[in-house]
Amino acid sequence: MSWKYILKRVDYNDLDDKSKQEIKYSLIGRDYLEPTLMDFFVDFPFYDESATSSIKELDMGFPDYFELFALGSMELQESDLITDIAVYIRNKKNKNETYYLGGFRGDENMEKLFGDSHSGEDIRQNLDIYTMRDLMVIPDFEHEKISRMFEGADYNKLVTYLKETNKWEEISHIEDKMMKLPEVSHSKEVDNWLEEAEDYASQKFEQSYSRDDESSIGTAQEFYKLLEYLRTNKETSWNESDLKRKFPTAMLIVSETLGGLP
Repeated sequence: MSWKYILKRVDYNDLDDKSKQEIKYSLIGRDYLEPTLMDFFVDFPFYDESATSSIKELDMGFPDYFELFALGSMELQESDLITDIAVYIRNKKNKNETYYLGGFRGDENMEKLFGDSHSGEDIRQNLDIYTMRDLMVIPDFEHEKISRMFEGADYNKLVTYLKETNKWEEISHIEDKMMKLPEVSHSKEVDNWLEEAEDYASQKFEQSYSRDDESSIGTAQEFYKLLEYLRTNKETSWNESDLKRKFPTAMLIVSETLGGLP
């Protein structure tokens, strides 16, 4: 990603829904993560319990300081096995940061498997998670609909995680599409001037300003916003007085170093 992208401060919350879905798929893994209760629990019953599972072996777009977190209950009520467990991805460094993925929901009558002669207590004594697995009464994980997954999330933060795990490169075309400017035809004189202005920006800002220093990029950011405006609007619509009000520092640079607007 070029300095121009960094200075313009792309807001990933402005992405279209299709691009956001690509981000979500990349975060949960291209194989569409399918956890099982065996990943979290080994003892039954687990009533009003929580458990965690590592993501290190999973092909997820989250860094290793995230974990899977299951919360809920699985219990025998008389002869009915009731499962109601939600699964989240959680930041171990900040456990308030969680994203809902889906859960396990089930209601199975065990009498039909153990026989009417067995009481609820008999079933309980002979029931463990391995038996439940063999009897195929443990519900499969059901994903939240991808359109609702990570609802309310800050996509700037989510993209940061994808970049940290090198997953962003797989979908970096999202950013290219977002940064593509509308095509507007200019005169040859204006096109040459805009190229000269961008060359100036590259030498003045991209090679000397620190991308980590907010105060040092204010002028550069304003200058690129001015260039974006000029590139996406016909020169016949440019109003120099309005531009000076909106981009005062950038227009001063234009006047002093580029001889003014073409």
